[in-house]
Amino acid sequence: MLQIALLWVLFAIITATVADRKGRVVRPWVLYALILGPIAFIHILVAAPDQRAVEAAALRVGDLRKCPACAELVKVEAVVCRFCRTSLPEYVTPARAADVAPIKSDDRAVGMQVLGVIAACIVVLLLLATRSTSASRSSDSYEVRVCIGRGVAYFKEIDSYPLLSDGRSADAVAGERCRRATSAF
Repeated sequence: MLQIALLWVLFAIITATVADRKGRVVRPWVLYALILGPIAFIHILVAAPDQRAVEAAALRVGDLRKCPACAELVKVEAVVCRFCRTSLPEYVTPARAADVAPIKSDDRAVGMQVLGVIAACIVVLLLLATRSTSASRSSDSYEVRVCIGRGVAYFKEIDSYPLLSDGRSADAVAGERCRRATSAF
């Protein structure tokens, strides 16, 4: 069960990463992936990228610039526009681009918060899994503990303690049998 939960969370993280790279808002995709896991992952893989967001990000980073004649995006180093064949002026890094949308730091911050919550959930699941395995013996009822004591006494009586002839621990075998039925010994 724990492996399935971890796989589900992994799908959510990968889905969020792909959604971010395709210019999509991360938060709804993470929620979608947490609910439907692999289906959301496949959906984001086949979904088309949000061209406006991808282009705006490329303009912000400075990888691309707009052609003054046709308004298509071209590389910063380009001398001639590949779309309209217009000669491009030398590119001067602007101090502040007025036509570029501001960076949405809220979306990035929320995306990072969601990934942080997912990581915290993974840690909690791992802690609960290790706690439940170590606490299983201490949570046995009184009847089960008495039965285990009878089982250990039986194995000592037939000279099979601490290991049985097949190499298994006599304590473990007594515990398994008594957890299934307290009348095992």
